Amino acid sequence: MKLFERSSRRVRLTREGEYLLPYAQRLLADSRQFDQAAAACRQEQTKTLDLYAIPTMTNYDFFKAVNRLYGPTSGDRPAFS
Repeated sequence: MKLFERSSRRVRLTREGEYLLPYAQRLLADSRQFDQAAAACRQEQTKTLDLYAIPTMTNYDFFKAVNRLYGPTSGDRPAFS
């Protein structure tokens, strides 16, 4: 099926191309929305690790050990509260 007519000076849609254009535009819009939704899902993902320790564990470099679990290349840093 030919969708475009080409000449040396321009490109035009054929009758079939004009008929299918709204469907193609909808597909592109849906694709963009899908990409945005996927990006939002990635942003919403969080990692949670609950660690419990007795108060004296802080005297034994507890927080340094937890930081080593994440490693320098993970991109995630733990939040202590």
